[in-house]
Amino acid sequence: MNRVIAMILSLAMLILVYSQTLLWLTGSWIYNSYYSHGFIVLAVSVYLGYRIAREKEVSPYIDIFGIYIIAISLFIHVLASFWEIEFLSAVSLLTAIFGITTTFYGYNSAKKLAFPIFFILLAIPFPIYDITNVLEVLSAQATTAFVNFLGIKATNIGAEIQLKSCNFIVGAPCSGIRAIVSLLTVGTLYGYLINEKLWLKAILVVLTIPLALVANILRISSIIVMAGIYGKDVALGFFHYASDLTLFIIAVIMLMLSRRCMHWLISRQHS
Repeated sequence: MNRVIAMILSLAMLILVYSQTLLWLTGSWIYNSYYSHGFIVLAVSVYLGYRIAREKEVSPYIDIFGIYIIAISLFIHVLASFWEIEFLSAVSLLTAIFGITTTFYGYNSAKKLAFPIFFILLAIPFPIYDITNVLEVLSAQATTAFVNFLGIKATNIGAEIQLKSCNFIVGAPCSGIRAIVSLLTVGTLYGYLINEKLWLKAILVVLTIPLALVANILRISSIIVMAGIYGKDVALGFFHYASDLTLFIIAVIMLMLSRRCMHWLISRQHS
C-alpha cells in the first residue's frame, strides 16, 4: 500500500511539474487537425498498459536505476522549457513516466510496459517546419502526372494544379502530413499487435510513410478527376470529405496486403 501511495504521489508531482506541457498537448489534440487522434492514442496506451500489467504479472520491485532516468528527464524538461521546445519536453515526460515505472516495479517490468508508454510519442506534435511545403509541391506534381495519364489534361506550377475550367492549390491539409501521421500511428499499433519477427514489423512501420503518400496522391487525383468531369463544386463538396476516409481505409488495407506479400516472398525464397 505504501508503494502504491508513493507512486501516486510521484505521478501527481509529475503532473504538476509538466502542467504547461500537458496543457500544450491537450490543446494540440483539440485544435491541431494533424494530431486530433491524440486522445485515442492515450486511451489505447492506457488500455494496453492495463492488459500487460494483468496478463504478464508485473510485480512490484524497487529499482534505483529509475531515479536516474527521472532525474535526466527532469533536466531535459528544464532545458526544453528554457528553450521553449514543447516537443522535447513532452518526450521527457514519457521517459519520466518510464523512470517512475522502473523505480517502483523494476526495469524488467518497465520494459514490458515500454510500448504503451512510448506509443504516445505518435501523439506528440512533431516540429515539421518546411516539410509540408515540400510535400505540397511533390503531391501536386505527382497528382498532375497521374491525372494526365488518366486523360484529364492538367498543368502544374508549384503547389497549384491547373485545369481548363478551374485551378486547385494543394495546401498543408492535403500535403500528406496528416495521412502520414495517422497511418504511421495505425501501422505502429498494427506492427505491435501482430505476431511477426521484429524486422518484418519494422518494415511494415516504415512502409506506412510511402503508402500514406500514395493514398494522399490518389485522394487528390480523385478530386481532380471529379472536377474535370463534373466541375469544381461537386469535387469540393461531399466527395472531398468522403474521399479522405475512403483513401485512408484503402491505405490500411494496402498495409495489411503488404504483410501478406512479404510472407509470400519469404515462402518463395524458402521453396
